[in-house]
Amino acid sequence: MDSTNVRYARLRELLPAYHMNVISPEVGAVRDLFCAVGADRHHRAEQRVDAPIADAERWRAATEAILAAMKAVDEQRRQAERHRHAPRGTRLRRIAWRIRHARRNRRLRAEHPATMARLRDEVLAAYRTYRDRAADLTDHVGADNERGKRERLEEDERERRERATVMTGAATGTPVWAYRISEYTWGRVFEIDLQTPTTRRLRTDLTRTGLTPAQINTALAEERAEHPHTSAHWSLEARLALTEWHGGDDPFDAWQRLSGEPIEPLPPGAGDGRRSGPRYHGPSSDYGSGGHHFGMPF
Repeated sequence: MDSTNVRYARLRELLPAYHMNVISPEVGAVRDLFCAVGADRHHRAEQRVDAPIADAERWRAATEAILAAMKAVDEQRRQAERHRHAPRGTRLRRIAWRIRHARRNRRLRAEHPATMARLRDEVLAAYRTYRDRAADLTDHVGADNERGKRERLEEDERERRERATVMTGAATGTPVWAYRISEYTWGRVFEIDLQTPTTRRLRTDLTRTGLTPAQINTALAEERAEHPHTSAHWSLEARLALTEWHGGDDPFDAWQRLSGEPIEPLPPGAGDGRRSGPRYHGPSSDYGSGGHHFGMPF
């Protein structure tokens, strides 16, 4: 079945006003439903979901129908209340208006209660019609969100198992470590990364790959010998793998257990040291987008 991308928002976002002051739990529930936003409309609250083309067209038609119905109600109300709006200007002009439209105004005043009741019924009918035609969009969005959550959980679990497998080899000396050296306005960063099947595919910007923990320690020492203020950080994948393997929340402690040597986030003399200063684990790499997010140490 062919599908298309549907832009959607809450119906209340497109109908911020309660037309004819029709307020009830039923109306509130309809206004909380999602509505499809047409290509010629834009709204800051809109999101997107894939759906069959036939459903998308039906949802968009339902949105346009309720917007048109509310616009028609507003126009009918304006016409029904013309007797309440004398023209601006001199007193003489207002008197002349009342005389000229006396018969029409008497008719509008007499018909006003019934007209307002009819328009309120039309508003309620428009809400109910929308609910009958397009309530399943909200169900579709909910199902899509749940499916997305399940897929993310499955992906997270797959990556966790992947990290665990790689760490099993790392604990016995398999060279699965890498690093990247980056320079920023606030200093140089030695970022340690774990090479899982996922990161091998997505990270192509590493300085050196296929290293043991001892080789990582040596490379960091050589970097700091030339650039004494280089800070040591972990990629997101390395931080997760180390803390999951170690059973704690400190990748530095896990690294010391793995390699037999401690790594300080700041080199000696650059601060008060890892144990006495504030803890930070450095930047996280966003593998999915191909970019990397780095946090400035404090």
